[in-house]
Formats: sequence, C-alpha cells, structure tokens
Amino acid sequence: MLTVLYIYTLCSFIDLFCTHLFYTLLCKWYK
Repeated sequence: MLTVLYIYTLCSFIDLFCTHLFYTLLCKWYK
C-alpha cells in the first residue's frame, strides 16, 4: 500500500514539474 502511495506521489510530482516546465518554455517563447 505504501509503494502505491509513493508511486502516486512521484507521478503527481513529475506531472507538476512537467507542467511547470511547459509553461516556463511557453512564457519564454511568448516573450
């Protein structure tokens, strides 16, 4: 159960990081 929670947290973090990275690139491109 702990492993599932760990994987879920990791996936959420990666998803958040990718979204942040995407918006950062988008902002740089837009400017």
